[in-house]
Amino acid sequence: MIIVEHTVSHRNGAQVMVAGLKLAQLGYRRGARIVLRDPTGYVEHTSWEFVVANDEHATLVCRDPLPPDWIVKGVRVSIEIEEPLGTPAATETITAQRENTCQQDVTITTLRDWRGQLVRLLKQLEGEGKQDKYPRGVAARINSLTMAGRVPREIAALMRVVSEMRNVSEYGKKEVLPKAEQAAVAAAWHAISDWVEENNDSPNTLASPDVE
Repeated sequence: MIIVEHTVSHRNGAQVMVAGLKLAQLGYRRGARIVLRDPTGYVEHTSWEFVVANDEHATLVCRDPLPPDWIVKGVRVSIEIEEPLGTPAATETITAQRENTCQQDVTITTLRDWRGQLVRLLKQLEGEGKQDKYPRGVAARINSLTMAGRVPREIAALMRVVSEMRNVSEYGKKEVLPKAEQAAVAAAWHAISDWVEENNDSPNTLASPDVE
């Protein structure tokens, strides 16, 4: 069993988002048993217990039972994750993951995942129903959001790093990035994640399901 404490970054009905917490690496997957508690032990804050119903790896989701009312944005929670039988135990704590990111391999799969989450972020920043009739590339959308004041220039530059690294790996047949490039793109991704988590005006989408 893995137990971590983290701050809720967004609550949307049955979804509880915890930006920056790599749930998949902690064993959050179909069949895992999850318990959220108030780490302060406040007795009126009942625990939220459920079994993960699908392979969504980024957001805590359960509609039956729904999360208790006390689980809202900004609340600190204790998350217990008991993996399904037959799956390897996750051994890294979230602190170790953050500190060792630049030492871990960044693969094509990793970059595809990050790019998918970036696309979801751009869509939500653009606003529902405000996307162009004819889809544009990621770089053009980043530029438009920067000009509109929705994305700071420095974060926009980091978004381009993630997008371009994925493009090079996917289409340039650069299957293995040099260690320095892996470290650079990983640092860029975590800076974007931190910005999403800390910026109250930005939707928290990096803790949402991946998109293609």
